[in-house]
Parts: sequence; C-alpha cells; structure tokens
Amino acid sequence: MQPPYSIQSSLCTVLALSMLAAGCSMPTGETGRERTTVTTRELDVGGLVKMREERRTAEMKEETADEFDRLQAGNLTAGDHDDILNADLYARYASGLVQQDVTLPFVDTRNRVAVRVVDSAGRPMPQTRIAVDRPGGALHLVTGADGVASFYPRYDHVASRSRISIASVGQSVSRVVQLRDYGEQTVTLAVPGRSRPVGALDLVLVMDTTGSMRDEISYLQAELNGIITRLKRDAGNLDIRVGLVFYRDQGDDYVTRSFPLSRDMGGVQSTLDRQDADGGGDMPEAVDRALIAADDMQ
Repeated sequence: MQPPYSIQSSLCTVLALSMLAAGCSMPTGETGRERTTVTTRELDVGGLVKMREERRTAEMKEETADEFDRLQAGNLTAGDHDDILNADLYARYASGLVQQDVTLPFVDTRNRVAVRVVDSAGRPMPQTRIAVDRPGGALHLVTGADGVASFYPRYDHVASRSRISIASVGQSVSRVVQLRDYGEQTVTLAVPGRSRPVGALDLVLVMDTTGSMRDEISYLQAELNGIITRLKRDAGNLDIRVGLVFYRDQGDDYVTRSFPLSRDMGGVQSTLDRQDADGGGDMPEAVDRALIAADDMQ
C-alpha cells in the first residue's frame, strides 16, 4: 500500500473482524440473542496486555427484526493475540502443531531480533525503512507505530554477523551486529533529528459475511461512525481513510468484495449498511484472499 503521504507521517492498519481479530460480545446478563455469563482473565506485563482470555456461556434466544433495528453503539468489543508481543502463545501453539502428523509450513520464531529505531530524544520512529544484509539480497523491513521491526535470522536466512542499515529524513545509520542463536535480541538504532508525528491513518476493515456473522455485521453498522469519531478525538484529528473488504467461502456468490480507501465516511457507512450475511458452510473461507486484497488496497 502506498498512500499519498510522507513515509514518516502515515500509518496503515488492517482490522479483521472474524476469528482472526475481533468478535461481538455482550455484557453479563440477558441482551440481544443470548442470555450470557462472561468471565474475563487478563495478564498484564510492564503495562502491555500480554493476554486477555474471555470465557462465556450462552443460551440462545430468538431475536426479532425490530430488535436488530434498535441496535445502539457501545456493544462491539474486540481482542487480539499479537504473535510478537505474545511469543509464548505462538510457541505453545507451534509446539503442539509440529507434534501432529500434518505437513504445514513452520515459522521458527525462537530467535527474534527486534530492531528499534528512535530519534535523538529516544522517541520511536514509525514507518522507517530498514535493510538487513544477507546472502542473495538485503531483507527489507518497515517499523511499526512503536518504531520496531522484527526479523528471524534462521527463517529469514540472515547470517550470524550482519549489517543493519536505515535511511530516514535524509540521515543514514548502519551498525554491524552479532546475532544470537537463540532467544530474543533488541538492536537499537538512533537517528539524528526528531520523529515526525503520525498524521494519517488508512484503516481497512476485513469482515467475514457468511451466514453466522449476522450479529457482527449489525453491530459494526451501528458502531462505525463512533469508532471513527473516537479515533479522530483521541489521536489528534488524524486524516483518516477507511476501506472495506468482505469475504465468504469458496463457491459462494462472491469470494471477496473490496471497496477502496475513502475519506467519505458517509459513503463508507452506506456501503457497509448494504452488506448482509449469507452463504458459508463446509467450503474453506477466503480469509487469505481477503487479507491480500486489504494489503493491496490503494
């Protein structure tokens, strides 16, 4: 994705509303289509939420069309497991996976190298391009909003002694580092000057629209305007563009349906309001195609 902004002042986010990133839940009690009991457990390390586990029991109720028409904002919730922040969760998953009799790609994340780029005052430098020397051609990375980009030497075929280089705001910085064989390692590179604040956000909503997602679609239709308003209020009036990608199962009436990034929130809302839940079944969901479409969004 190449939005028309300076690389130092823009940020792109993809939000997948499905089993990947978000779901719709309700407070304990009797609301909507469920009579629910919710138990939540959180693990917080160093101010970062490492894990949030929510267990719920539900007794389904019939819900009328009138009840759907009265949906109010404030009921959509979401959670995620970041495989970088929660490396232990992925390690447990991968450990069980490799013990099964299946043939799947395996990503070895046991020797993560985190490249942290900061300005002269120690502030993170988002959207900074990084090059890591390796045989056959450099590995190119871009830092996230926290100024960090990660690579995995064994998986990415990076030698144990390599040069890491950055070029940002006209300044070039490089450093030769000795990489460890196991465990996590942080390499900090300081760039002269000041980090430029993020001034723009491209937000792509990727949503499963198969038949079981009726509730989630309805809640997002009621929530979208409030989400954008809070983003602008809490993040210094960002220049926000929103794109939409909907997907169903292989063999449905459509597999993916994309709508480009736009600043016209009314138009985005109208497009979202026209979507419904249908299809689905035993065929594979096209979530992989949907995420590719989101990554290609302009």
